[in-house]
Amino acid sequence: MKVLIIGGTIFYGKLLALELLQQGHSVTIFSRGNIIPKELTTAGANFIKGDRTNYAEFPHYFTDQRFDVVYDNCVMTAADIENAVTTFKDKISHYIICSSVAVYSDWDRQTPYHEAEIDYDFVMQPNTSLTPTNQWLIDYGNGKRAAEKALLGSGIPYTIIRPTVIQGEQDPFARMWYYIERLLTKHPIAIPNNPKVAQLQHTYVQDIARFAALVINKNKPEGKAYNIAGDTEHSLESYIEQLAKLCQQKIQISHIDNQSLRERLPNYPLFFDRALTVNSSSAQTDYGFQPTPSAEWITKTAQWYIDQQADLLDKADACLREEELNTLT
Repeated sequence: MKVLIIGGTIFYGKLLALELLQQGHSVTIFSRGNIIPKELTTAGANFIKGDRTNYAEFPHYFTDQRFDVVYDNCVMTAADIENAVTTFKDKISHYIICSSVAVYSDWDRQTPYHEAEIDYDFVMQPNTSLTPTNQWLIDYGNGKRAAEKALLGSGIPYTIIRPTVIQGEQDPFARMWYYIERLLTKHPIAIPNNPKVAQLQHTYVQDIARFAALVINKNKPEGKAYNIAGDTEHSLESYIEQLAKLCQQKIQISHIDNQSLRERLPNYPLFFDRALTVNSSSAQTDYGFQPTPSAEWITKTAQWYIDQQADLLDKADACLREEELNTLT
């Protein structure tokens, strides 16, 4: 098949492209062109350089292009969807978007969400007391939800994939590194003082790429959404304990109330202070999907960060900040 990936040069987009190329598909990647990985060019990927938010120009990139499947890796708004539908409707057999579990309305719910439990009319309201980072997260969830809603009545054959927080090697946000850096430098780690608040059920990067490839290969759009998550729901503290063992370091935990954590530590990894969990049995039923065991991918990812630590110590979002130490004293 001929597959177009919108945004596929880093992290899970790159892994998906490599997976499809290895399977013999023709893969074209549309991106700004800031990063062109050598392994993709070597594997035979094609590239189109452009900005998907330039809605006037976007359709013209594909005037003479034909694809079987479009995998949209960077949908953020309803306008993104509307423009994509204008561009590809009646020209492709399957439009797949990577959404997020952030579309669900309660990010601290104590029971897992099923796919149908989404309120497309819900809009999370701005909160002026939040840090810019947490306010961005509200905008992100609202944008993803509005994008899905725009897709529903579009007339284009589609599938929606909703992963939880994605972790793994080469994570551009270095989420796991936030904790490993503090363990290696023997600094305290802040976690919410309510253990029910921080429940992790994160997705391994190779799993989201693998599931997307399953959907593309089956190529039977049914207008369904699929939650994708890891096999284990565990507390943030147990997650850090596992990292500490892998780093061979002792843990210095500082408990802090959740509101203060969100307000005073703006660079705390997104959704690591939440209890947003999902049921992903539909992916198992329809596609036979089984996630990588959490212990396996956490070990593999942690070792990658430990091996790369010399190149990561100055990463902006990972550096220990004075305000963090002040918060924990």
